[in-house]
Amino acid sequence: MDGTCITWSSKKQGTVVLSTTKAEYIALMHATKQMIWIRRLLNEIGLDQTKAMPIHCDNLSAITITHNTTYHARTKHINIYYHFICKKVASHEASLTYITSKDNIADIMTKAIPPESHNKLKELLGLTGHLTR
Repeated sequence: MDGTCITWSSKKQGTVVLSTTKAEYIALMHATKQMIWIRRLLNEIGLDQTKAMPIHCDNLSAITITHNTTYHARTKHINIYYHFICKKVASHEASLTYITSKDNIADIMTKAIPPESHNKLKELLGLTGHLTR
């Protein structure tokens, strides 16, 4: 909101998957559910949301599946439940934005990254100051 992340979540997926695309697609569905909750909360307090809320993803294949709802043999194994995000993107409630791994701030909390990348992501988070006692 206003260029600032207002929520972040990390949880163990309850589904075992064999591809990163499916894992990212499932994560996008969970992010979409969270986005809907935030959108409703903001509307209740008088901050009407008319624009699509952005959801960042670093997996182009997952984004492609969301925008191409036609049947493909490669996606037939994905439960229809997870295609929920397609409807929200089509209705312009959500928009998916590709973000490169080097700019993905969430990676600082989810991946082992080299010190240079760690420091860059710390700066993007605004965590560059030193704590003093």
